[in-house]
Amino acid sequence: GEWSVGSLKHETGRCRRCLFYDSPVGCIKGARCDFCHLPHYRSSCTRPSKAKRDRYARLFQEIAEKRAKQAAAAAASSSGSRPQPQNQ
Repeated sequence: GEWSVGSLKHETGRCRRCLFYDSPVGCIKGARCDFCHLPHYRSSCTRPSKAKRDRYARLFQEIAEKRAKQAAAAAASSSGSRPQPQNQ
């Protein structure tokens, strides 16, 4: 893993694992994250509740969709074509 602000307490075992770091989306805060990005063993990690897991899954989906739209917009602007307006 990579070091983050939250990784400073890793040696003492008082850190809290970043739930986003190993996700498909990844942690958007990077080294500025207050949670630990270093490897944690399963026995030392508590599993988030079902409600939190569902909330994280929705958040990951929203971030992935946002990144896909940004990539599509960047591709459209670099090819010289104008993106079509979206009705929401």
